Amino acid sequence: VSEARVTSVGCGVLGVFGNKGCVGAWLRVHDTALCILCAHLSSGQQPSDLARRNADAEDIVLRTSFPDPNDGGAGGTVGLGDADHVLLVGDLNYRLNLEDLEARRAMATGDWKRLRQADQLAGEMAAGRAFPGWEEGELTFRPRTSSAGVRTSTPGTWTGSGGGAPPRP
Repeated sequence: VSEARVTSVGCGVLGVFGNKGCVGAWLRVHDTALCILCAHLSSGQQPSDLARRNADAEDIVLRTSFPDPNDGGAGGTVGLGDADHVLLVGDLNYRLNLEDLEARRAMATGDWKRLRQADQLAGEMAAGRAFPGWEEGELTFRPRTSSAGVRTSTPGTWTGSGGGAPPRP
C-alpha cells in the first residue's frame, strides 16, 4: 500500500459545515488506485429533500480531491475520476417510494423486485440525477427500518408498532 491520503467534503449548512458530506481515503494497492468514501447525505421525505440528496451526491463527486503525490509538490490534485475503483458506503438516506404498509408487505413476503422498483437511489441513478455513470452492487440486505417504521418517501407513513414519536426524517 502506498500513496495513502485523506480528504473530506462538507455538504451541510451553507455547503461547508460538514454535517452532511463525506470523508475519503485514497490509496494505491500495488498498481491499483483505490478511493474509499463514506458519505452521509441529506435526509427527509419531501421532494425537496430528494433533490438535496442528489445535490449532496453531486457535490461529493465533483469536489472530492486528494493531493497528487506525483506532481513534484506543485499543489496538484487527483479526483474520483483518476481512481481505478471507487467504493462508496454510508448513510445515503434514499427512501422507498412506497407507503409504509406496502413496503412492510413486500419485505414480509420477500418481494425484493417490488422493493427494488421503489428504490429512490436506483431510480435517481437510472435517470442520471444521482451518481451518473456509477454502478451499484447487488443488494443482499433488506431496507433499513426502525422501531417506528420503514423509511419510505411518503410523509407521515412511519406507522410502525414501536410507539413514541417517529424518527427524525
